[in-house]
Amino acid sequence: MFETLFNTSTFDLTKSIIPTELKVLPLPKTDSGINNQIVRVPNTWIDRKKLDRTKLFRREPVIVTYQSTGASVLRYVMGVADGQMQIRMGTNSIALDYDAIDSLGLPFFTSDPARITIRRATEFEKYRYFWNHQDLGIQLSIRLGLAGAALGVMGFIAGLL
Repeated sequence: MFETLFNTSTFDLTKSIIPTELKVLPLPKTDSGINNQIVRVPNTWIDRKKLDRTKLFRREPVIVTYQSTGASVLRYVMGVADGQMQIRMGTNSIALDYDAIDSLGLPFFTSDPARITIRRATEFEKYRYFWNHQDLGIQLSIRLGLAGAALGVMGFIAGLL
């Protein structure tokens, strides 16, 4: 359990198919917004059977980190469907929404590749992200859920005594 919560393992870049120099493209408006929070990656990076741990899984939460600033965001992995995006992504490109680009401190509208790290998010990082989420409804629900779980455990222990 402890290893699951605090495991900060990254992809082994010697075995992983994910390059570290990535061109960051803006997501179309249909994919952007506070509710979507996705990162579009080339389909070759995704293992749909969830067997190959060197690849990403669809709808898996990942931490996207910009090495120059050290800033990171949590996003959900999605592939690129044909005709879904007007831009064509190469194998060294990812697409992020405006909020993620701004939070990471990436320069807007540049074609220069950036040093980006993508790794799986740990359970602790997921809870911490939603604890401080921008949307008050999501933030409140995670806080009330964790408070309810803590009160339930305390009630169980009090019942045993």
